[in-house]
Amino acid sequence: MSPRPSSRRPLQNKPRWRVLAAAVLACLPALPVTAGEAPSGFAALCTARVEAAAKANEAVVPGVDKNWLFLSSELRHLGRGDFWTQPATGGNPVAVISSYQKELAALGVDLVVMPVPCKAAVYPDKLAGEGAGEPPSLTPFLAKLAALGVAVIDLEPVFREQREKTKMYCASDSHWSPAACQVAAEQVWALVKDRAWVAGAGKKRDAQVLSPAETISITGDLTELPGGKSGAREEVEIVKAGSPGPVAAVADSPVVLIGDSHTVVFSAPAGAIRIHCVGAGLRDHLQAKFGFPLTVLANASSGGDRARSLARDKAAAEPGWWSARKLVVWVFSARELTAGKWREIKPAP
Repeated sequence: MSPRPSSRRPLQNKPRWRVLAAAVLACLPALPVTAGEAPSGFAALCTARVEAAAKANEAVVPGVDKNWLFLSSELRHLGRGDFWTQPATGGNPVAVISSYQKELAALGVDLVVMPVPCKAAVYPDKLAGEGAGEPPSLTPFLAKLAALGVAVIDLEPVFREQREKTKMYCASDSHWSPAACQVAAEQVWALVKDRAWVAGAGKKRDAQVLSPAETISITGDLTELPGGKSGAREEVEIVKAGSPGPVAAVADSPVVLIGDSHTVVFSAPAGAIRIHCVGAGLRDHLQAKFGFPLTVLANASSGGDRARSLARDKAAAEPGWWSARKLVVWVFSARELTAGKWREIKPAP
């Protein structure tokens, strides 16, 4: 899949990768090429909820199930519908992500892109009840990236299937659930586990032990924003990874996890981010799969530009920083695709 000449084997094609690649021919020709088409159905409903929240100076929209809270900025993103067919206001994410993949490939580093779907895209019924229509899907957008050679993981259909078994998002928080962190880690592992360097580097530390499931009570960050249910608490089930306790990230791992607060929630302190617990986040479960600690470069508010800037700054401060890397896993909220700025930021200055 990587365009660079190399003796290393490309990322293995997995079932979901094949689905995305096949979806290119099915989806792309049908994409509209004109802008300005008014959103309808669920997208229009999201826009109406956002406008009502703005008039009330609220950042949170309660669902028909009052225990479920939704971030207004996520609903604004869903209200854009097929955003990739419309003029980009903050830059072109397709072009930027594809360029970043090529630049990493030139450094001998593979990239996996894994946007986190909006909560309402997986739980539309919690927002608007039955019969509100289908939420806009990320799959056609990810198919455009796949067609350009970018390894992408489409979590939307996975989460929709898993939601029947366990909660994929916190009802009162802006982040995915601990169970979703574990599911996402499994998706990454399925995509990269057959690489030769993974087998050679793994199991250096006892990071693969999982604790029995336990239930904790959290206060979601949305409860403290205007429009939220102040003080409301919810119970979530967690599974911690690491033995005898959580394994800390390191500075020199071959695997670098970059992105927004989804990379640290339920995992490790990150300044103003309310993490709820340690040892049960995406990083922890990825480390359990790989068998060694990861390097984490996380930014609370921007999983697009700022996360890549952190990597560039590391490379600027430490010559040869990329030489020890094999893989970058890039995780960010899907709303970043329309709300964020997408600039060309090279991995190394």
